[in-house]
Amino acid sequence: MFIVVTYTCGCVQYAAVVGVDLAAAFAVTIAPFAIPDLVKAVAAVACARAVTRAVGRR
Repeated sequence: MFIVVTYTCGCVQYAAVVGVDLAAAFAVTIAPFAIPDLVKAVAAVACARAVTRAVGRR
């Protein structure tokens, strides 16, 4: 969830500093990174579940 806050703050700050609209800022600051970050999050959850199954909950 924190990644959403990070993306939002970065996008708004970029738009303000560079002087572009939010759509242009989104295209530069979020669009190139959203899918790879989502893939990494899914992979992390899969790894955590595999470790939990292998080790067992204590």
